[in-house]
This record gives sequence, C-alpha cells and structure tokens, in this order.
Amino acid sequence: MRSRQTASMFLLGALLTGGVLGFSANRVFAGGHGKPWTDPQKTARAQLADRLDLTPAQRERVDSILDDRHRQMTEVLKPVRPRMDSIRLNARAQIRRILTPAQEVEFEAVLKEMQADSGKGGRR
Repeated sequence: MRSRQTASMFLLGALLTGGVLGFSANRVFAGGHGKPWTDPQKTARAQLADRLDLTPAQRERVDSILDDRHRQMTEVLKPVRPRMDSIRLNARAQIRRILTPAQEVEFEAVLKEMQADSGKGGRR
C-alpha cells in the first residue's frame, strides 16, 4: 500500500511539474505576452493530427486512445484531487500576500488565462 501511495504521489508531482513547465514554455515561446505559439483555433489533438498528417481512421484511433488516457488519469487523480486543490489554493493565497495591488491584478489575469486554457484541454 505504501509503494502505491508513493507511486501516486510521484505521478502527481510529474503531472504538476509538466503543467507548470508547459505553461512556462508557452509564455517563453509566446514572447511573454500570452500569445499562443500554436494555432488557437485548433485543439491540441487537431494540431497533432495535422502535423502527423493522420488519416481519418488514424485520427479516430488517436482520439480514442487519448480519451482512454484521460479517463485513466482522472481515475488515478480522483483520490488526491481535493488535496491538490487545497495545495493550489494555499499557494495562490501565499503569492497574493506578497504582491502589490497591480501585480495582483496581473496575477488574476494569469489565473483566468490558465483556467480558460484548461477548459479547452482538460483540468490542470
């Protein structure tokens, strides 16, 4: 049981790190202005399919694989989601306490952008 918890926490850490790195990379490649470096009109799946020049049958299979992955990851994270949410909210509260009013306004804008982005491709 202990090794399962350790593995779950490692997976959680990897997912969180990946989310932060992805958000940071987007900011770097977008020149720090929040402009996406990929086509904002296309989902990540559509961009992948276009880049790989997938056939319609391949697109359907990839969508199915990614849907299954999403379901599995949701199940793995379900027991730790409340703790993750608590950690995220606590960190945001700590950050807000050290920001100037102008920085806090910008911080809220960043959070809204992240929320909008996560609504397109799943929860972050």
